[in-house]
Amino acid sequence: MRWFVFSFFLLTFSFCTFQSASAQSGKGCQVYGEIYVTKKLAEAHFRVYVEKESDAFADVIVFKEDARTLADGPGKWYITKTKRFAKYRVIYVKDRRKADFSVFFTDEPEFAGCND
Repeated sequence: MRWFVFSFFLLTFSFCTFQSASAQSGKGCQVYGEIYVTKKLAEAHFRVYVEKESDAFADVIVFKEDARTLADGPGKWYITKTKRFAKYRVIYVKDRRKADFSVFFTDEPEFAGCND
C-alpha cells in the first residue's frame, strides 16, 4: 500500500512539474502586438532577456513592426511609447535566469516567431 501511495504521489508531482515547464516555454509566443517597454518591474507583465549574439538560444525571434496593425502574430512587436495603448508591458533584464522568456531581434520579418 505504501508503494502505491508513493508511486501515485510521484506520478502526480511529475505531471504537475511537466505542465508548469510546458507553460513557461510557450509564454513568450503569446506576447505580440503593441508592447510597452518599462523600466519599473512592478509595471511589467513579463521579464524579457535579450539575446544579442544569436537567435539559437532565444525563445522568440522578434521583428519590430513599423505599424501596430502589422504586429498580428508571434514575434511581431510594435513598440509603443504610450503605456495605456499597450497590450503587454515588458521589462528587459540582464540576467537570463530572472527572465520569463528570451528574445532575439531580427531585421527580417519572415524569421519572426517562436523558436521551437
